[in-house]
Amino acid sequence: MNLDFSIVPAIAPFLWQGVKVTLLLVAIVLVVTAPLALLVALGRDCRLGWLRVSLQYISWVIRGVPPLMILFCVFFIAPQAGLEIDAFPAAVIAMTLFMTFYFAEAIRAGLASVPKGQYQAALALGLPPGRTFGRIVMPQALPSIIPP
Repeated sequence: MNLDFSIVPAIAPFLWQGVKVTLLLVAIVLVVTAPLALLVALGRDCRLGWLRVSLQYISWVIRGVPPLMILFCVFFIAPQAGLEIDAFPAAVIAMTLFMTFYFAEAIRAGLASVPKGQYQAALALGLPPGRTFGRIVMPQALPSIIPP
């Protein structure tokens, strides 16, 4: 069986357009998802019980639903509620929603990998919580967060 590549020149512009749209979608989703995932990860470990439990439940539901189903809901069911969304923004919303909770779990695991003694040492030095997080905890957590 021989492969027929004679059609490639005819469809190449469409394939290239698909590659460009996909790369744009990935770039936008990554830029939007990273800070949202950090907020969700911090919210999952906060002291407020109602916030922690609700984020845990939402994370469990979103990560359990296939991404195509989320895209289907955003694109086809949202108009039933009066929200008309074009195809590309619907893809951005759906993929951001899906990836935020996956990234949040990776960030949570990375933050949990930092020994508690690091927090205690920063507290003993009198560092404020923001500086402790940005200068001590996050640099140690990044090697665990980046691979996932």
